[in-house]
Amino acid sequence: MTTDDAAQRAKLRALRMTVRKSRLGEPEVDVVPTFGPHAISLVYQLTVHSYALAGVPLPDYTRAAIPWRFVPRPKE
Repeated sequence: MTTDDAAQRAKLRALRMTVRKSRLGEPEVDVVPTFGPHAISLVYQLTVHSYALAGVPLPDYTRAAIPWRFVPRPKE
Protein backbone atom coordinates (compact mmCIF):
# COMPACT_ATOMS: atom_id res chain seq x y z
CA MET A 1 0.00 0.00 0.00
CA THR A 2 1.44 3.34 -1.01
CA THR A 3 0.94 6.70 0.62
CA ASP A 4 -1.09 7.83 -2.40
CA ASP A 5 -3.43 4.85 -2.04
CA ALA A 6 -3.95 5.60 1.64
CA ALA A 7 -4.62 9.27 0.92
CA GLN A 8 -7.14 8.37 -1.80
CA ARG A 9 -8.97 5.96 0.52
CA ALA A 10 -9.02 8.61 3.26
CA LYS A 11 -10.59 11.12 0.86
CA LEU A 12 -13.26 8.62 -0.21
CA ARG A 13 -13.98 7.76 3.44
CA ALA A 14 -14.34 11.44 4.29
CA LEU A 15 -16.83 11.93 1.45
CA ARG A 16 -18.98 9.04 2.68
CA MET A 17 -18.89 10.13 6.31
CA THR A 18 -19.62 13.83 5.85
CA VAL A 19 -23.01 14.91 7.11
CA ARG A 20 -24.73 17.45 4.96
CA LYS A 21 -27.61 19.41 6.41
CA SER A 22 -30.50 20.39 4.20
CA ARG A 23 -34.13 21.30 4.66
CA LEU A 24 -36.81 18.92 3.56
CA GLY A 25 -39.66 21.21 4.44
CA GLU A 26 -40.67 24.01 6.71
CA PRO A 27 -39.06 23.89 10.17
CA GLU A 28 -41.33 22.75 12.95
CA VAL A 29 -42.55 25.41 15.32
CA ASP A 30 -41.90 24.55 18.97
CA VAL A 31 -45.25 25.34 20.55
CA VAL A 32 -43.92 24.78 24.08
CA PRO A 33 -40.38 26.17 24.24
CA THR A 34 -38.32 25.22 27.30
CA PHE A 35 -36.01 27.72 29.01
CA GLY A 36 -33.88 28.13 32.12
CA PRO A 37 -34.05 25.70 35.03
CA HIS A 38 -36.75 23.59 33.38
CA ALA A 39 -34.49 23.03 30.34
CA ILE A 40 -31.56 22.02 32.56
CA SER A 41 -33.82 19.66 34.50
CA LEU A 42 -35.02 18.10 31.26
CA VAL A 43 -31.44 17.55 30.04
CA TYR A 44 -30.55 15.90 33.37
CA GLN A 45 -33.58 13.60 33.19
CA LEU A 46 -32.76 12.61 29.61
CA THR A 47 -29.14 11.94 30.60
CA VAL A 48 -30.13 9.71 33.53
CA HIS A 49 -32.55 7.76 31.31
CA SER A 50 -30.00 7.34 28.52
CA TYR A 51 -27.38 5.96 30.92
CA ALA A 52 -30.00 3.60 32.36
CA LEU A 53 -30.97 2.39 28.88
CA ALA A 54 -27.30 1.85 28.03
CA GLY A 55 -26.88 -0.18 31.22
CA VAL A 56 -23.93 1.83 32.47
CA PRO A 57 -23.60 3.73 35.75
CA LEU A 58 -23.68 7.51 35.85
CA PRO A 59 -20.18 9.02 35.91
CA ASP A 60 -18.91 9.89 39.38
CA TYR A 61 -16.00 12.17 38.47
CA THR A 62 -15.96 15.89 39.17
CA ARG A 63 -16.42 18.51 36.50
CA ALA A 64 -12.72 19.37 36.68
CA ALA A 65 -11.82 15.72 35.99
CA ILE A 66 -14.06 15.17 32.93
CA PRO A 67 -12.17 12.96 30.47
CA TRP A 68 -11.67 14.64 27.11
CA ARG A 69 -9.36 14.75 24.13
CA PHE A 70 -8.76 17.27 21.39
CA VAL A 71 -9.02 16.01 17.81
CA PRO A 72 -7.89 18.73 15.39
CA ARG A 73 -9.71 19.12 12.09
CA PRO A 74 -7.66 18.28 9.03
CA LYS A 75 -6.48 21.26 7.05
CA GLU A 76 -8.37 21.61 3.79
